[in-house]
Amino acid sequence: MILTNKYLKPLLLIVVLIPILLLSGCGEKEPSEEKEAEKPGGEKKGEEVPEQLKDIENSIEKIIMSLKGPTVAEQEDEIESDDIKGQMQEDENKRIDHGGKQEENEGQNQQENGQGGQNSEQKGQNGNQEEGENKDKKQNEQQQDEQKTSEYEKNMEKDIWKEIDKMINEMHYKWNSYLPMAVNASADRKLIDNFSTALNSLTDTIIGKNKTNTLLACSYLYAYVPDFFSLYKSKISPEVKRVRHYVRNASLNAITGNWDQSKSDMENLKASWALFKNSIDENSKESANKLDLSIYELDRVIAAKNQSLSDIKGRITLSNVKELEKSMEEEPGQEVYLPKMTH
Repeated sequence: MILTNKYLKPLLLIVVLIPILLLSGCGEKEPSEEKEAEKPGGEKKGEEVPEQLKDIENSIEKIIMSLKGPTVAEQEDEIESDDIKGQMQEDENKRIDHGGKQEENEGQNQQENGQGGQNSEQKGQNGNQEEGENKDKKQNEQQQDEQKTSEYEKNMEKDIWKEIDKMINEMHYKWNSYLPMAVNASADRKLIDNFSTALNSLTDTIIGKNKTNTLLACSYLYAYVPDFFSLYKSKISPEVKRVRHYVRNASLNAITGNWDQSKSDMENLKASWALFKNSIDENSKESANKLDLSIYELDRVIAAKNQSLSDIKGRITLSNVKELEKSMEEEPGQEVYLPKMTH
């Protein structure tokens, strides 16, 4: 069958147009694909901070608080187990019972002394003997109290480390749960490895049950927390957490007499704070000014190498950091994406 010009021209036109249409279709991107390409480093602008990351941060703070270190945690009873509370209540009851018995004995002694006026000659003969017996009794009771207190403190210390062991084990599970989320949020591989190494180091340090070393290891681990928070959308810049880290690290190193590292932490703190405070809203200026002054005072006592004041001023500064965080959380307005600040 021979095609006439009437049918041949339209057929040739179709053959030519089909490849052109296919090429133009392949070259176009879907709107969703374009939006994904615009996101820096693959980060999801609309993603909020995962609960697992918040739990990890809180666990670090709780370990520090359980060892009476400088922290921003608000209530110590958050970390106390029922066993510790029960032991404390039992010890308090014993103290009350002992105090009641002591008052009863004193009352009896006073009553005997009142009746002694009638038999002064007889009491004069037996007074020295009774006085000696009462003195020995009080000394024995005092020794028993001191022994109970010592045993109680030892039991408390064992309970605290038992609780810390439990917290660090839970933190490993939380980290394991959060790890895929960190990868999905395009967390740097070096950041992930550094945090994992620091977490393992803290675990090994806890085994030694050394308070100072454990506090420093906790602070070292917390140093990576702000970088993970910087991957997500938040009303508060992660830089405030970096400020928190440098305050605590400067204070801890001052307490241990590591003045060179403490001064280095203060320099990093002042640099981080200088970047952060310029972005603070007017509604939080009062809290920011209070924190600014406390950082200045902490810097002075560290420069003077005053260990006791470094501890006090460090705790005050951390308290002001917490106050600023609360103030910023209460500010009106939508959450914004805050990129990580480099140091």
